Amino acid sequence: MATQATMASAAALSLDNLNIQTFLNLVLRDLEREPRLAVSVWAMGLTIFYLLYLLSRKSYDPKQQRRLTKHEEETLISEWRPLPLTPALPESLRKRKAPIVESAVGAYVAVEGKRYLNFSSTNFLDIANSREIKDAALKAVDKYGVGSCGPRGFYGSIDVHLHLEAAIAKFYGVDHCILYSDGFAAISTSLPPFAKKGDLLVVDEGANFAIQSAANLSRANIVWFKHNDMKDLEAKLQEIKKKDERKGVKKPYPRFIVVEGLYQYTGEICNLKQVVALAQQYKYRMYVDDSLALGVLGKTGRGSLEHWNIPATEIDLLCAALDNSVAAVGGFCVGTKHAVDHQRLSASGYCFSASAPPYCSTAAIAALSLIDEKPQLSSSVRQKAARMRKGLDGIKGVTISGDQASPVIHIRLSPSRGADKDLEIMERVAQQLISNMVLVHVSQYVPADHRPPAPSLKVMVSAAHADGDIDSTADMIKFAFGSLRL
Repeated sequence: MATQATMASAAALSLDNLNIQTFLNLVLRDLEREPRLAVSVWAMGLTIFYLLYLLSRKSYDPKQQRRLTKHEEETLISEWRPLPLTPALPESLRKRKAPIVESAVGAYVAVEGKRYLNFSSTNFLDIANSREIKDAALKAVDKYGVGSCGPRGFYGSIDVHLHLEAAIAKFYGVDHCILYSDGFAAISTSLPPFAKKGDLLVVDEGANFAIQSAANLSRANIVWFKHNDMKDLEAKLQEIKKKDERKGVKKPYPRFIVVEGLYQYTGEICNLKQVVALAQQYKYRMYVDDSLALGVLGKTGRGSLEHWNIPATEIDLLCAALDNSVAAVGGFCVGTKHAVDHQRLSASGYCFSASAPPYCSTAAIAALSLIDEKPQLSSSVRQKAARMRKGLDGIKGVTISGDQASPVIHIRLSPSRGADKDLEIMERVAQQLISNMVLVHVSQYVPADHRPPAPSLKVMVSAAHADGDIDSTADMIKFAFGSLRL
């Protein structure tokens, strides 16, 4: 064959004296005669030539290198500086002193002997210090003591844990619930049992760090869609569908759409109705973190599902922390019996953590009863949140994110000056408010956060805040930003 003859001729050429023009002419001639075979043969030939070239080079021999003198060794050692374990903190954070609360959490709190108006707590319904919850917790302490001292599967299951799981299931109108001893763990470890390497998670890029941790722990493929953008979500789902069709994927693989009912980083309400419709259209499962929506959204405080009138059966996994409106500790996930049983054997936060203190679970049961008995608490916090947002209108140089019904209000500079400068400005505003006996929160994000938003002044409203306190605080915030001449 012509190609074989060409290869023989090329092989006869010396590596040192190889004429590049001749070589290229041989390649072009064979490509014209037998394109497919020529490509394969020449690729193999180039590989052989490259290996011969590598073999012809002199290898590195460390024994032939000059040894360092003692003085040179000492100099190198003295000059060596290890890299820092963590990046340097901004100056504003190094100087920051965490306030120490010395009272129960409510509209007002005591900090270092002084009384402050509190707009920095997720005690949205103001039930953390209610008499009913404290009485229930005290009785539980008398009966069970304080800690459980064991995971649920190793004699850490106490009857009140089962009672709380039943109460949560009834609250959402489902049959099964699993209780976690930590809210972050409930979110970050309840998803990995259902998604593994090779599966797919389509996640809102504005999702909180617990969701991000869940996605990373699962080792599944992650596709991020623009925050709360339904058009971009549909475009991503359509793109994935076309890619699967090109690859000839016939057997469906596990895939989830992952969102928050009420977003922690923006205070925006997810358009869950449309997300569920898209999930059903493209055959995806649904995972929803409803931690902030629980107790706040919906006519009776049942969260984003009630807000959008979505049956719980249309959500495959609905999870939430209990340390916000419910004013307890822990988290939960509701779903089918199969989904709950699978977590009891596979969710690390459930299998390896000591179960929740019995008095916390008892307090959560009492809190759910209060939410049922006083649905006006949910409507009250939404009204007060809307009042605060109205009072904050008109601040120059900032944007205020979130929906009217959201008690989580983020104030961010517009345009941003960069994370460090924004953080410094927010700290100055927060300190000015503290000097006026008002506590607000300056939001910060961990370095591992997928796409952290700009630092913000986070104002959190509760049902306990008086209208006058809301109005005066809004005026103080406006004055503080106005004094900076942004």
